[in-house]
Amino acid sequence: MVTVNNVMNWTSGTMSGSGRTRIAPGATLNVNNSGVLMLQRTLENGGTTLWTGANITMDSAVITNRAGALFHAQNSATLMQRSGLNRLDNAGTFRKSANTGTTTLTTGVSLNNYNTVELRSGILAANGGYISGSNALLNCAIGGTTPGTGFARLQVGGTVNLNGSLSVDLINGFLPATNDSFAVLTAGTRTGAFANFFYPSNEVTMQLSNTANSVIVRVSGVVFRQPMLFTPVPSGSNVLLSWTAQTNRTYRLEFNRDVSPTNWEAVPGDVTTLSNTASKFDSWTPSNRFYRVRALP
Repeated sequence: MVTVNNVMNWTSGTMSGSGRTRIAPGATLNVNNSGVLMLQRTLENGGTTLWTGANITMDSAVITNRAGALFHAQNSATLMQRSGLNRLDNAGTFRKSANTGTTTLTTGVSLNNYNTVELRSGILAANGGYISGSNALLNCAIGGTTPGTGFARLQVGGTVNLNGSLSVDLINGFLPATNDSFAVLTAGTRTGAFANFFYPSNEVTMQLSNTANSVIVRVSGVVFRQPMLFTPVPSGSNVLLSWTAQTNRTYRLEFNRDVSPTNWEAVPGDVTTLSNTASKFDSWTPSNRFYRVRALP
């Protein structure tokens, strides 16, 4: 056994021979290659593996991600089969982030999840199959409506038999609209179902539905957030008014010369926003103006 107790940079070459390469708890393996690497033994990660480089070729090999360990793919590279049966066994956290492309496990490389697969961006293509244990969790981030660039997806080749739990998170200030839908998992054929579904209920309500080859998260309701105005910012002969917002909502900026509950006038032009902030210019005036913003139905 070869044990790494500090930091190892795997930039080229082959890991071969009997036994295993062990990344100890607290240690780090940086897989930052520019060319193809070859794995012909067991790579056991008990610490942190950061995969930022190019493809890894597996030749009758196993990657074992232990409980408490992190295998972090920050690329759109491929775990590819050369020969034999290969697998990635995840008992810790397998995370994909920082890249909106597709990280691929080819046919002949199976992904067995017994703990957490966390997809923060892009697509994870498990073309060699995906097995979900009863205590496993698939977590997908949602930051837009387009698969890969907007929300993360697990894409399974062939048949997937689902088990365990699914959770989704909203990121980057994104708030979906009612009836938005997100196919967070696709497969050639789907059997089984997630036993549990978790979502950010303080912001949205969501429902889970299954089709013959996908799992779809659908937004059934959105919790209203009262807009809050920021401090006005002078800009030449204008003043910029900004406020907190919800995506896919229309707002009306209004002004009054005092704080009377009546006689509010609209600054011309309503604002429909696709982000978590909105803004509008108004002209400087010689008299005071008080502003408020209203979310329209």
